[in-house]
Amino acid sequence: MTAKGLFRAGRPSQMTRKDFVAEFGACFENAPWAAERAWDEGLDDSCDSPDGLHRKMARQVKNAGREEQDELLRAHPELAAARAEFLTPDSRREQREAGLAEMDGETRLLFSNLNRDYRRKFGFPLIISVAGMSRDEALREMTRRLAGEDREAERARALAEAVKIARARLRRLSE
Repeated sequence: MTAKGLFRAGRPSQMTRKDFVAEFGACFENAPWAAERAWDEGLDDSCDSPDGLHRKMARQVKNAGREEQDELLRAHPELAAARAEFLTPDSRREQREAGLAEMDGETRLLFSNLNRDYRRKFGFPLIISVAGMSRDEALREMTRRLAGEDREAERARALAEAVKIARARLRRLSE
C-alpha cells in the first residue's frame, strides 16, 4: 500500500471529477455511475483510503434503483468466458489469476453450461469474487449457487459479490 493508505493516483478527495471517474469508474463492472455519484455527493478525507472510498461507492450501488442494480449485475462477464475480448482488463486479470483463462475443452464446456443454466434460472450472470480462489473452488461455488431456489436471495448475493469485487479492485489501486 502507498503511504498513509493513499492511492497511486493521489488523494481521491482532491481529484477533479474527470480524473476521479477515470481512475475509479471501472471498480464496479461497467458502472462508472457509482464513481460519478460518489464524487457528486462529495468526498472528504475518509475517501482517501481504499476502505473509505469503497464504503462511499458501495453506498451508491446500494441506493441505486432496482433496474440500475440489475443492469450492473447483467454487465458482469461470465466466469471463464470463452471470449476474453468481452472482459474488462480487471476481469481478465482476476479470472486469469483464478485459473479460469486457460482450460481444456471439457472444463470450459462445464463452466459454459453452468453459466448458461444459472443465467436462465436467475436472469443475470453468476457473479463470484474469484480473488484468491482456485478453479476448483470457483466451480464448487458455481454449482452451489446454481442449486439455490430463491431469486431474490441470489440477487442479493450477486450484488454483495459485485461490492466485494469492487473492494478488491480499490485495494489493488492503492498498492
